[in-house]
Amino acid sequence: MNYDVLLVTGNPDVRQDERMIMEEYAGLPAERIYVAGTLDEAIEVVKKTVSAEGRIGVIVTDLSHRGISIGTKLLDYVRASGVQIPVIIKSVRLASDCEATMLSMGAFAYDQKDNPVQDLVGKVQEALARKR
Repeated sequence: MNYDVLLVTGNPDVRQDERMIMEEYAGLPAERIYVAGTLDEAIEVVKKTVSAEGRIGVIVTDLSHRGISIGTKLLDYVRASGVQIPVIIKSVRLASDCEATMLSMGAFAYDQKDNPVQDLVGKVQEALARKR
């Protein structure tokens, strides 16, 4: 089965950039990339895809946007619902400040936003490979 990716960020420009990165660097076709700008949109995508096909293979989400803890709330939702989807948390915060906390909460990986895009792509590809 080919799995899809859900990208969650409140910034529309970043959503567009991440979609392009997933297409160009990870080789994912556009139709396999979902995007959401809010926690509610992300939860709705997860609900629809899990109940219909179970095709979301990984979620890539900001830790927070404009003071809203999108990443932790989405991670809590995924874990509480029993859905087995790896979640990659992105943040501008140093990994040393946040990574251990996010991993202990059940995140698959943590990515510092100023890391090279290949780091995020590698984490996405690793998560998708484990789903197969």
